[in-house]
Amino acid sequence: MKLYCVAASPNARKAIAVAKELGVPMEIVPLNVPAGQTKTPEYLAINPNGKFPALTDGDFALWESNAIMKYVASKKPNNLWPSDARAQADVDRWLFWESAHLTPACNPLIFENFVKSAIFNRGPADLDVLAKAEPVFHQFVQVLEQHFGKHAYLVGDSLTLADLAVFPVMDYAEMCKYPMANYPNTMRWLNGVRQTSLYANSKAA
Repeated sequence: MKLYCVAASPNARKAIAVAKELGVPMEIVPLNVPAGQTKTPEYLAINPNGKFPALTDGDFALWESNAIMKYVASKKPNNLWPSDARAQADVDRWLFWESAHLTPACNPLIFENFVKSAIFNRGPADLDVLAKAEPVFHQFVQVLEQHFGKHAYLVGDSLTLADLAVFPVMDYAEMCKYPMANYPNTMRWLNGVRQTSLYANSKAA
């Protein structure tokens, strides 16, 4: 399998962590996004959206990070993807929520507070953009805060793909200046995942 990505991106880290955690061989193919490598005909044949990550496994091409993560997890028996139908639906619920709500809420903070200056050299954060983004961020992180007030993990009694889908984008809380002062339960969960092998594996490209 080959994973085409920027390895430090939250979405790439999901698949990388699963592969390393389960010992599934995966070659990381780095993409230079500013240089236009996601817009070449060769790459668009793999992912017509021109986004990353994308995975190839022989003649099979797959895009969307959570689909990639589940596909990699299917390669070996594991505890990250539960066998019970309701637990599976619960995991999927968080995967869809992360993709549709949490990550879009975090993206303006990631871009304005880090990517804009560190990668694209476009100057300081736009305070108006941040002011509009923060209420949306709070709307969805409050969902996590309420959940972690009652539960140690997103699903069940141990880490699952649900935690791994949500964790990478939240792991940039300090670097991207997320307003986390009022979310102690979420920070407890976040720091707990940072002590696990999944965290170490997600950091290792």
